[in-house]
Amino acid sequence: ITPSYVEAARETAIASGLDVDFIQEDVRSFVPKGSFDVCINLYTSFGYFNSREEDMEFLAKARRCLAPGGLFVLETLGKELAARDFTQSEEFERSGWMVRTEYKIRGDWEVQTNRWILEKPGQKVDRSFDLRLYSGFEIREAFSKAGFASCRVLGGFDGRPYDEGAESLVVLGRA
Repeated sequence: ITPSYVEAARETAIASGLDVDFIQEDVRSFVPKGSFDVCINLYTSFGYFNSREEDMEFLAKARRCLAPGGLFVLETLGKELAARDFTQSEEFERSGWMVRTEYKIRGDWEVQTNRWILEKPGQKVDRSFDLRLYSGFEIREAFSKAGFASCRVLGGFDGRPYDEGAESLVVLGRA
């Protein structure tokens, strides 16, 4: 949904000498022309749909898009990490904007509500959004229900365990 991100990825691919097809479409309505060896969902871009059911539909769709033995890589903020590193707010400067973030937990650590307030002279942007949180156990169960043959939960891209030293929740699901 963010054309500038797709364009940045395209520029990086070209600069790296990679031949990549970029597709900008809502994953919920995307119908591939074939199957993929790898599908990737990075930088906590999972858990923003309106319900857990929509998250499950997304996982099932990712599974269906994979060739036999294909790999789905998902990286997100795990519930355990959200609890470990939780802060109610923070302030910082980025690209000339003063940024204030506010975080609240809803339910039994089910959802983290995020509010971002960005200000610079004459401009103010105030946005809120919800991120559904999954524990390592919950995400492994979700991958199983979505039809993945196997699922491995890691604490980072370096393969570390998903434990108190984890940097993020990384899930590798095999078709």
